[in-house]
Amino acid sequence: MIAVAAAVIIALVAALVWSATRQGGEPSVPPTAAQSSAQSAAQSSSAQSSSATPSPTLTATAPTADDLADALLAVPDGCTVDALKDAEGKVRFSEGTARANAGMYEVSITIDSAYQGSLGGAPTTAARLVCRGGGDTMVEELAFYDPSLALVAALDARKDIGAAAHAALVRPAFTSVEFSADALSLRVSGVSMFGDQASCPTCAPSTEAVVAMRWNGSAFEAVSSWFDTANGAVAAPDQAEAQGFYDAVAAEDYAAAARHASQDDIARLRTEGIAGCAPDDLDTCGMRAVQFPVGGQVGACGAIPDVREGSGEFTIPGDPLGLAFAQSWFTGQPYQQGDFVCGIDTSSSARPLSADGSRYPVWLVVRPTDDPHGFTVVFFGRAFS
Repeated sequence: MIAVAAAVIIALVAALVWSATRQGGEPSVPPTAAQSSAQSAAQSSSAQSSSATPSPTLTATAPTADDLADALLAVPDGCTVDALKDAEGKVRFSEGTARANAGMYEVSITIDSAYQGSLGGAPTTAARLVCRGGGDTMVEELAFYDPSLALVAALDARKDIGAAAHAALVRPAFTSVEFSADALSLRVSGVSMFGDQASCPTCAPSTEAVVAMRWNGSAFEAVSSWFDTANGAVAAPDQAEAQGFYDAVAAEDYAAAARHASQDDIARLRTEGIAGCAPDDLDTCGMRAVQFPVGGQVGACGAIPDVREGSGEFTIPGDPLGLAFAQSWFTGQPYQQGDFVCGIDTSSSARPLSADGSRYPVWLVVRPTDDPHGFTVVFFGRAFS
């Protein structure tokens, strides 16, 4: 009888287990502590503001174009139009555009496109802003926004990209943007280059600048740049290499200087003097002594812009020395598109030259070679005034 009773009990227990399995699937398993914590965090994420020490948001992502399209945003100074700003200086966008009437003109800012990446490990979006200030006034900016839509950085197409590429830009536009972790690759139209518009002065420049930049933790720095011209790709000479050429000539190391100059030009440096210089006085009034005094400093080598007749002057964007060139020094000269000019400051040299304290007294015109950043000097320039 005991055996029979035991068998009945076992059968009843088995039946109950089978029934529970049929009704509720697999037997439930209590969640682990980690699972419970994750579930609680997910359920309470919207109420974290009440916590004294809120957990970091793990799901923060770079804003999308839709996130920006109808937002209240700070915009870069170069893109700000007073008529569009609220009391806090921000701009309200609707469907990607902000517009207002300002006197005779309509002013507007349009979010043309958005590119997601990161700066310093934080999700960030680069927004291309097209800013129209009325009439023909138009600028383009890249504005960088974090997940809270705060403006964290900006790049002006004309000022910042011009300085990075050492080139003058005319109504520039960002034609290509690649943004990843702390890295930017930009293509910008509107580069003014010598001879580019000779056959069509009213046409827009055909040359584009291609610039690579990297975030240093607080700002973008130029890594490299080159130009896409009608005659092919060219790159500005390396400033250190140009300084090396200058120093070689100043030290009469013509073997080293010959890497960047023809034998005819080397001969001129060795044997020619300025007007009225006697052959025995070349050490003081020869071309080498006058135009390459020891201690001269080469500035940034930049693209010669499409200069026109006139008495104006130009500077090389991003040149730390900041001295100017007279347009008349370049108009009508046999230079070509893709030639570069490197100004030389001799104010601290053994024989200072200064026709005008705000302008370079001497300069080099250089032509890129097939070697990356290689060049040949095609002209030794000197201001006679």
